[in-house]
Amino acid sequence: MLSPVQHLTAAELRPKGEFQLTEKDRAHWAFQPVRQAAVPVGVNGVDFFIKRELAKHGLTLSPPASAETLIRRAKLDLIGLPPTVEEVADFLTRIEKQRSTQSSVLSAKSRSSLGGEHFALSPSVSSLIETLLSSPHYGERWGRHWLDLVRYAETDGFEHDAVRPHSWRFRDYVIAAFNDDKPYDRFVREQLAGDELWPADPTALTATGFSLLGPDMVDSSDQIQRRHNMLNDATDTTATVFLGLTMGCARCHDHKFEPISQRDYYSLQAFFTPSKFEREWPIPTPAERERHEAARKDFDARPEVRELAAIEAPARARVIEQKLNKLSPEAQVAHRTLPEKRDAEQANLVLETEFRLKVTEKTLADAIAPESRARWSELQKRVKKLPNPPSLPMAMALRTDKPTPTFVLRRGEYAMPLEEVSVAFPAVLKAKPASSSRVALADWITSADNPLAARVMVNRIWQHPFGRGLVASPSDFGVQGQPPTHLELLDWLAREFIASGWSVKRMHRVIMESETYRQQSAARALSALAYAGFPKVRLEGEVIRDSLLFISGKLNLEMGGKGVFP
Repeated sequence: MLSPVQHLTAAELRPKGEFQLTEKDRAHWAFQPVRQAAVPVGVNGVDFFIKRELAKHGLTLSPPASAETLIRRAKLDLIGLPPTVEEVADFLTRIEKQRSTQSSVLSAKSRSSLGGEHFALSPSVSSLIETLLSSPHYGERWGRHWLDLVRYAETDGFEHDAVRPHSWRFRDYVIAAFNDDKPYDRFVREQLAGDELWPADPTALTATGFSLLGPDMVDSSDQIQRRHNMLNDATDTTATVFLGLTMGCARCHDHKFEPISQRDYYSLQAFFTPSKFEREWPIPTPAERERHEAARKDFDARPEVRELAAIEAPARARVIEQKLNKLSPEAQVAHRTLPEKRDAEQANLVLETEFRLKVTEKTLADAIAPESRARWSELQKRVKKLPNPPSLPMAMALRTDKPTPTFVLRRGEYAMPLEEVSVAFPAVLKAKPASSSRVALADWITSADNPLAARVMVNRIWQHPFGRGLVASPSDFGVQGQPPTHLELLDWLAREFIASGWSVKRMHRVIMESETYRQQSAARALSALAYAGFPKVRLEGEVIRDSLLFISGKLNLEMGGKGVFP
């Protein structure tokens, strides 16, 4: 069992000067391949490694928890709600029947081989776990953990904190993914590159909202800075969530502690640079799109709609031209240049000034020719009474726009670009991308050769029921993070995770069916790290609130849809 990490002193910081990787950097445990650890056939790997570690300290597991404790523990861990009186009574009855059956058919010697008072796993316990994993509330409980991790919010933050009308679709996507036990590698690939991998799949498009969940100042006076903020946020979150690396520190300079250079940071960001952050992007099914396009075609073909468009077109063009002429000469040239022919500076100018070309209904009305205003007003009233085509479902989404160069930025300032970089993974991990698309990034993160992704996720799965991960710093597996207390167990879980088809529910079964999970809580020496007793875990505020509402019969169990704003 490893001792907690000692944070580096000023004298122990990485040496100043040109960034260089060393063999010591690459020897860090988290950057090493996931090791294969042998577990005897028929033995739960969790118990095998925990018992072996306990034996080193002359300890054993605590006695099994009571049926009442176990059902409460399992329900709170998996669905975040307490058991009812009837559920406890039924579970207790089934457990007692199982124990009576065991006692009547097993000899004393056989019972001893089960580990003293540790009875073999009861079918009732397995049934309980399966029931909870099948509950729709499981996705709500574990989806909440993921949403907290990826900084989900239904408002923008900052002083205006405007509502994001479509963000709830990402929340529903996450809940459904956990309920369906979507393979974690698919889950990751959808969030990073769903638009490139499955462009016609509404679910995959919704998943890319992952990159837009951070705080956003929509009305910023510096739209170029706003875009860089979103790129930085997507880069930082990708590193911490999927890789357990704090790469954000390398945005302005080479990392002071970790073997991550500023070039590493912007090379990872280069995967996102060609992307466009869409706050409202249509995500219809093929049938919905077909119905919408047919209705739109019929609507646009109506005589009054065509006449109204003919009147408005020249007026709209005049308004845009007037607004364009008020921009700087450089911005005018940028807007008049075809998008595919704009250089980086022109593209930034367009991004920064396009809001100033917006045509409002009032400015349009003022621009209508005097002789046409009466007819325009009459047509507007008639068109407003027509049934509109059904609107398409919208979501926050990422989409590939056009190739855009990425530069290392001096002190992280977009106005001070240094050398241009291409896509690359952190050099310490010795991997090279197959292409510059986000697909290449997603494929590498979910590759069995990546030593981080599976370790990071199984550690998160362990963290919530036990209150602490095998790595106590779940989003920091770097040099400054805490070392694993049970590295062999962590690696065994990571390999099991991949071998199971990246099934999160499978990992719950492995952990919760273990004697380690099913033991009593006990205040014993080293129990917090060695698990000589189930650790006491604080309930989150959401679970306490939901539990109070649940036992009072006032909890609203309706799922899905737009958020509620009291």
